Amino acid sequence: MNPYQLNNEIARRQSGVIRTKASFIREAQYSLNLMQNRVIYYCILVCQQDRKGKLGRVEIPVNLFKEICGLKGKSANHHLSSITESMLQTVIQYWVDDPKVGPKLIQTHWLKSVEYILNQGIIVVELNERLQPYFMGSPYVETEFFYLTKYKSQYSQRLSEIFKSFGNKKIVDFYIDDLRRRLGLSDDMYPNYSDFKRRVLVPAIEGVNRYTNMHITLHDERRGARNKIVRLFFMLESVETPKLIERVQNGEFLTELSPEETEILKQLYARRDDSQNIEQMTLENA
Repeated sequence: MNPYQLNNEIARRQSGVIRTKASFIREAQYSLNLMQNRVIYYCILVCQQDRKGKLGRVEIPVNLFKEICGLKGKSANHHLSSITESMLQTVIQYWVDDPKVGPKLIQTHWLKSVEYILNQGIIVVELNERLQPYFMGSPYVETEFFYLTKYKSQYSQRLSEIFKSFGNKKIVDFYIDDLRRRLGLSDDMYPNYSDFKRRVLVPAIEGVNRYTNMHITLHDERRGARNKIVRLFFMLESVETPKLIERVQNGEFLTELSPEETEILKQLYARRDDSQNIEQMTLENA
């Protein structure tokens, strides 16, 4: 993939959205770090954009893979195998109602396999087709891939999805243990609420408020003689957010977007208004 093709591919994907069943988002339990989130959701996005949503094998050129993960420099190649290995070990669990046997807890993986085709510089990621039903149909939650690649907290995306899955509700409340479960936190990760709030909730909320059209305010409920926090309330407010390209052109992301990223997005939205221009540029750069 030459530089033009790489930039064109990045631009096309950055404007895309991933659609996920709202009920699945609310109940599933998983935790993905920033790089795992980007790669897995990129693969799902490719399937939804190019294959009518059918999950399967996705070929990713190594240079594009590194771009998605934000890997720079010569040492980047040494991190690739550890990233894909960690993705193969990541578990997602969720409940299903089986009409024959009743409720079942499913524990599975996001990926089936990863292949490195060394002579072609390609990584082949095979998604777990068992998750197929949860990325088709409605009601669904939309995830903007561009914003996903900009989050600084690995929990911003998950928190945003959970809240979107409740539709137009203005107040959403969780018992702390329930929210920790949905975020995929083990019992030994930030067991004290002060640490959980400082290391997980606050950075995650800051990311959602920064990038999306949702504004979240956190309130907590205290009970008992020790004034222990047992339940969390999230006030959700929709805010008017300009289109992504307008935010880029207004300089909102100047401190976070490279000149190349800015130019890619400008080209992308220019091409949206002129389909003939797309075909002409493709022919000229073939």
